[in-house]
Amino acid sequence: MEGREGTIVRLNWIPGHTGIYGNELAHRTANEGRTKCNHYTNIDFTLRTSYSAMRRRMRERYTAPLKIEASKLSVIKSNTSKTSAAKLTAAKTAKILNELPRATRCLATQLRTGHFPTTKSYRYRFKLIDSPKCRTCGIDDSISHRIFVCRRHIMARITLRRKITKINIRFELGPMLRNAQAL
Repeated sequence: MEGREGTIVRLNWIPGHTGIYGNELAHRTANEGRTKCNHYTNIDFTLRTSYSAMRRRMRERYTAPLKIEASKLSVIKSNTSKTSAAKLTAAKTAKILNELPRATRCLATQLRTGHFPTTKSYRYRFKLIDSPKCRTCGIDDSISHRIFVCRRHIMARITLRRKITKINIRFELGPMLRNAQAL
């Protein structure tokens, strides 16, 4: 490419986001839309109907892979019998977590270390808020407080307890975080 004053400009495409699942998915979807629309239409869609159609299409297309991923997760062999009695070693923890999707690994690590950004005790350590106390109970707001004690989260606790006991895991933070099925 040559500029007006004889300056040569070279454009290089650098694939900085190649291999990232969300970006690849967006790229494929955009290309699919571009190739399917090789003609112009005079259909006048309102924003509401086009948004609704787009949401429906996205739901159809992208929930199927998520269901497959969820079924793979449920097939992962349970490590409860091996690890619930003893502490997990770093190698065992890494093995369990590596079999899970990245978002689940991040969440499990935050829960195990107590570095969960929405708890008040965590934010209080960094002076982001004035008090680490739960507004409902007056107790320090931590992961274990939210999961096992807080009245505000009672319905979520009941749902979680049902799911955890259904897969034969004790309703305690340690055993839940040591089991791939529970995560």
